[in-house]
Amino acid sequence: LNNVSLTALTALPRRFQNKFFYGSWLKRLLGMNEIDAAAMVVELMYERGVKPDPKHLNGIIGAWLRIGDAESRNKAERMGWAMIQERLDLVRRRHMEGGNKGMSAELSVKDFEGPQVPAFLQRTVSPATIETFSLLVLYYSRRTKYVQVQHLTKLLAMAEIPPNTYFMNHLLYSELRKQDHVTAWTSFMHIRKSAGADLESFACLWDCEKQRVDTSRVHSLGFFPNPRRLFEAMMSWHSKASSRERSMAREDFTKELYDQIIRCFSLSKDFEGTLVAMHVMRQSFGMYPDQDTARMIALHTSRLQSSELGVRRARRSRMAGSPNSKAAVAKVTKILELLTERRLKALADRGMKFEDLDREQQADEQLYLMSELLRVVMGRIASDASTVGKDIEKAAWDMGVGGITIEDPLDSIRT
Repeated sequence: LNNVSLTALTALPRRFQNKFFYGSWLKRLLGMNEIDAAAMVVELMYERGVKPDPKHLNGIIGAWLRIGDAESRNKAERMGWAMIQERLDLVRRRHMEGGNKGMSAELSVKDFEGPQVPAFLQRTVSPATIETFSLLVLYYSRRTKYVQVQHLTKLLAMAEIPPNTYFMNHLLYSELRKQDHVTAWTSFMHIRKSAGADLESFACLWDCEKQRVDTSRVHSLGFFPNPRRLFEAMMSWHSKASSRERSMAREDFTKELYDQIIRCFSLSKDFEGTLVAMHVMRQSFGMYPDQDTARMIALHTSRLQSSELGVRRARRSRMAGSPNSKAAVAKVTKILELLTERRLKALADRGMKFEDLDREQQADEQLYLMSELLRVVMGRIASDASTVGKDIEKAAWDMGVGGITIEDPLDSIRT
């Protein structure tokens, strides 16, 4: 596109002067990554009296932000803020027409010292949508511009646009980067009532949980749920989700999220919760513990052993190489080896070898061994080892999965 071609386009028949024709054109240009050319088509639309659809302007904003250079980012910000201003003006006009004189005539993005809206965008443009706000929130949160994120959140309410899950998730990640777990949880509880949640929402909250339970970090004051309550919230969402949403969650559930959940329970020394979480994630998400999980559980159980041997809390960061720590790790490793030998013998008594099991059966065996290791640890911690079963049941109810069955996989293998 250039000035000559733009001038030539004015000779187009009137039947082509509509947003559907221009919309197809814009979609093609954006697909070809001709972002500036698409912006010029938008300019032509204004000149021809055709108002662009907000989704096409959002597409241009997103493309400019992906380019990443200063000029493109500046153009994206200015267009985004202009659309937000138009949305605020639309809301104000609506209130005024409805007789609500309480709507401030000064409702403006100018209350915020952001990029100035250029003169050519101060005319009537397409009003912002939730996608416009989401694009800018993502952009500012990734650059730790939290003042802008806070201002966008305020303006979203003034614009009378309900937040969606995408917006909420990036708001949560913004709070995570600030290590403000309390605000993250408060925002989640407030916004999910209208926007709902998805697996990414809980992935972010588990990252917050990891920061909270990590004893080497400074905790923000206020309430944030412990691992059991957070797991209960996640499974409550999962149980209410549609079959399609549950299927998508099963596909999107990552090993990183699995490890983070186990890590949070382990850091909290909640071994009953760890055991229940492993079995629930196997049943609901098709995820199993692996060698990394085994090492993680062995490490945290060995730390508990070290604390019983008198290792001070202040020395935890240095205890990895201490004699007590090495002795505790060796002790846990020995327990796991004994459990493995016992299990291989049980298989042999049934005329089976571990190598002959299929992939899922081997994974079930790994889960069983991790469960047995945790049972041994819990038995040594408890004043009465006979209460371990009841403690596991209580954890399951606390986590919203009461009544879950934890069976020996050998019982389901036919010889």
